[in-house]
Amino acid sequence: LGAWSRRLLCNRNVELGSVYSVVKQARDDGYGVMALNPNSHWWVDGRATVTVPTKKDYKLIPGLGSPEEHVAYVLSNIVQNFASKEIFFIAHKYGAHALIQALYNQFDTYKDRVSAVAVIESTHTIDSFPTPEFKKWWSLNGAGYVHSEDTDKGKIEYKPYAGCNCVCAGSVEFDFTLVEKMPDIFRFFRSRNGRDNRFEAYRDRLQTLNEDDPTTVMVTFEDDNNAGSDAEEEVPSY
Repeated sequence: LGAWSRRLLCNRNVELGSVYSVVKQARDDGYGVMALNPNSHWWVDGRATVTVPTKKDYKLIPGLGSPEEHVAYVLSNIVQNFASKEIFFIAHKYGAHALIQALYNQFDTYKDRVSAVAVIESTHTIDSFPTPEFKKWWSLNGAGYVHSEDTDKGKIEYKPYAGCNCVCAGSVEFDFTLVEKMPDIFRFFRSRNGRDNRFEAYRDRLQTLNEDDPTTVMVTFEDDNNAGSDAEEEVPSY
């Protein structure tokens, strides 16, 4: 299965350095699993590769000209045909941007079917997806997991650029955010099992605090208009 990073493979092991451990945990929790590799654009010698081919005998994989194109293709042609009304996503770095863009463009298809989205060290910015309806949906269903100092481990912060609450991993090495926070991600998912995923059912409802669900945590952040002051603004989760 696909590698998260070479450093994890070398410093830890194959299970933690690849999506193997994530797939195993998901299967143990009763989920069906689909793993995407949006970075492999070419088909060479009977397999996908992320390396630019040097051989003449290769093909560009249809629907995989870019990460955004690949994720959009899979969501519109495969995932939307699933019978499940409870869909969970885990996405990493630029893959998270590609996923959020696909969800934004296919919002009507997925707004009532997605239970939770966990993005790890995501490169997205919420300003790229300006629709207020989507921004609210994202803040209620998306959670970020980011590297941080050890002293901030477990702290939850609202990140304006991300448009959602983000959980600090307590590791300054961003590769290890995966290792540190994966158990928390699955607790987040379990807390959403069986939820009525119709957006209209919860969009205007005050959420009850759940320690396993980072979207329900009340957070504070400095008001940019009062930089240098002690003023802080509370951001409730609705």
